[in-house]
Amino acid sequence: MVTRKSPTAPRVRHGFLSAVRDLGLETPGEFGVEQDGPSDEQVAQVVRAIGDGSVTGLLVHNDEDALLLVQHLRLAGVRIPADVSIVAYDDEVAALSDPPLTAVAPPKAAVGRSAVDLLVRRIEQGSALAAQHVALLPELRVRESTAVRG
Repeated sequence: MVTRKSPTAPRVRHGFLSAVRDLGLETPGEFGVEQDGPSDEQVAQVVRAIGDGSVTGLLVHNDEDALLLVQHLRLAGVRIPADVSIVAYDDEVAALSDPPLTAVAPPKAAVGRSAVDLLVRRIEQGSALAAQHVALLPELRVRESTAVRG
């Protein structure tokens, strides 16, 4: 997993690690990303891990970092998805990559609608409105950056 510090990063990391655990997979490594994108050393770390076979796929949070990482990996001779599969999180610009990136797309419009609906009900009902928990699940948009591995 490749992440930078952001408000959503802890939840993305938690969900990813929960899925890994539920599937009985090995706990994956994690590569942090600098605020200005992946540094040369971070890219070199990822390239080494791909080269020695310890990394076959990456979940990159966020799209912009994924696009930058793809550029760096291509310059290093890494083939996507032949050498490594990449999944981005956000799906704001993932489809613009070469190859287009598979992405986890949070339901941003639904989040906005739910927030407005809650605000209107809170204004109308005040403190009488019971607390609620709303689960809005993301969508996986499969594109050309992922391959099945044995």
